[in-house]
Amino acid sequence: SRATGRLDEGTPEALFRFELDRTADLTFQLHGPADADFDLYVKASAEPSTTEYDARGYTGSADERIELPHLGQDADSG
Repeated sequence: SRATGRLDEGTPEALFRFELDRTADLTFQLHGPADADFDLYVKASAEPSTTEYDARGYTGSADERIELPHLGQDADSG
């Protein structure tokens, strides 16, 4: 599955829900402009937050990547 969206000052976050194959290896990627700093959060079977997540991409740039082997449930990413 693939989801696309746009983040800006008026829309500082986006949430996507996927139904996934229980045996799938998952990769979540976020790409943004060089002058931005975005973070990426993933949680199985629930909405992620900055304090409740299963994995996060948290760097000082707009490009984030999370790789999860066999997550095995529905996952939200935001």
